Parts: sequence; C-alpha cells; structure tokens
Amino acid sequence: MAEPPFTIAILLPQTPPAPLFAALPKSDERVHIVLVPIEADIEAVDVSSITAILWVPPTPAARLTALFDRVGAEQLRHALSTGVDHLGEFLASRLVPTAVPLTNGRGAFSSSLAEYAMAACLQHNKEFVRCARNRLEKRWDKFTMGTLRGRTMGFVGFGDIAKETAKLAAPFGMRLIALRRHPQKAAAEQQLLTPGAAPLLEATDPQVYWAMKSSTYFVSLGRGAVIDEEALYEALQGGKLAGAACDVFTTEPLPVESPLWTCENLLLTAHNADLTEDYFELAFAKWRQNLDACLEGQPWVTPVDVVLGY
Repeated sequence: MAEPPFTIAILLPQTPPAPLFAALPKSDERVHIVLVPIEADIEAVDVSSITAILWVPPTPAARLTALFDRVGAEQLRHALSTGVDHLGEFLASRLVPTAVPLTNGRGAFSSSLAEYAMAACLQHNKEFVRCARNRLEKRWDKFTMGTLRGRTMGFVGFGDIAKETAKLAAPFGMRLIALRRHPQKAAAEQQLLTPGAAPLLEATDPQVYWAMKSSTYFVSLGRGAVIDEEALYEALQGGKLAGAACDVFTTEPLPVESPLWTCENLLLTAHNADLTEDYFELAFAKWRQNLDACLEGQPWVTPVDVVLGY
C-alpha cells in the first residue's frame, strides 16, 4: 500500500490577494494541501494527518502557534517570507526547545530587492527628483550629474540580497565592502569584495550615521527594526547623510506622525520593493524546493537559525 501523501496546512491571511490564490500549490500524488483561512477555528482543524505548516504573512503569529501546538513537533515549518523577526516569540517558545526545523523564502526575492537598491542609488546620484521638478517648473537646469563608477558600496551583512546587489553594482565599477559574521565566506563568494567581520546589530547605534561621510547614501532593505529611525531622521535633516532609501520600518505601516515623512532626501516605499507580479510564484517555488529536499532526504535549501532569527 502506498504511503499517504505529505499533508501541508497553509495558514492564509485576511483577504488574500488574487495572485496568492493563483499561485497556491495544488495537491498531487506526493502532497496533500489543506487550506486554513483566517476565519477558520484552529481548534476545529483536522490535524490528524498534518505533517507540515506553511505560514503566509501577514497571518497572525498566534494562529501559527495555536496550530503548531495542536499538530505537535513534526517535520517542517516554512515561512513564505524571508524575514522571520515577527515570529520571534514563536521561535523562542516553540522551535528552539523542540528543534523543529524552520525554512523561509530566503533568496526568492533577492533579485528585485537588488534592483531596488541600485535604482535608489541611481535616482539619488542622477538627481531624478530634481529632474522631475525641473520639468514641472519648465526650468532648464544643466547641473553636473554624479556617477557610480569609483564609488564604494558597503554592505552590513552579506546574505542573498547583498550578494545579488553586489553582482549588479560590480559592472558599474563600484568598490564593494561587506561586514558579516564570517568574513572568510565573503572573500570566497565574491572576489571583488573586501570582507570584514561584525556582530549582528539588534538596533543601529546612532553614532553609525554620524560616523559616515556626509556624502553617504543609506539604503535599508533588511529588517526595519535594526534601524534607529529617530537617529536616521536627525542625520538626514542635519546633513550628516546625503540621502536615504527605506523600504522597511520598525512599525508598518509607517505611522503618519513619523518625522521621516517630512524628509525631502528620503526615498520612502511601503515595504513593496519585492512585491513583484511573480512574488507568490517565487515564494511558493522556494517552499517547494525545501519540501522536495525533505521528501528526498536532502538538506534543507533555506534553513533558518531559530536562535539567531535568520
């Protein structure tokens, strides 16, 4: 008798967008899919055959915890997103003690985020906002444009996003520097890179901004929580930074009272730098890679260190 299919419970958020439904994986001879909509009572879900959970943000973490407690320590938990910091309590209270593996969407969206980083640098360097304003004002402003060639791009952390960004920055003739926990890895992965070592920052020290050159352009694409937004505002307003681009914030949506909204030299986007037309297709493809690795007895493709949180 054939073994029963691997059963995956997919926790869905409130009002899932149409592209999410279109990209949802279907049951096949190896996998049985169980959808758990937001209105479903977790206590009423049949967990007798569930062997894995797929969490789709922004489903409340409490629902993941509740379903995990009913299912028990099985084979796999997967976060569709790359960041899992919003699952901090779940990781600490459930996964760390049980050693149940967690995988995430690491690498699925790195290409689009790298494009965003380069676009931000280019729009600042070429002063596209100034160009747009000149057109509106019918002003013939023949200013001197900057170039990226010869400039230095520094990375705090050198994960998938940074690696993809480095690949795009190198052809522009930029010098690349990276800080990461294990600098020898950076040296092996990117010959053009100057590696260094640094601990993971839980909150950016305000002095970091003041130590930068006043011509520095700052791009934030990782965890919004590691950025001291008050210090960033002061640095932008005080001329200690030439400008910045932020796609992630400590609190999202960014509160209307945040002073960052008033910064003329800030490119501010709503955590949508990676929200491309194929976002969900890419996300589920990464989940499937991990699932296939599990079924084949291979190492996880994107394992998360539940202690470090990435």
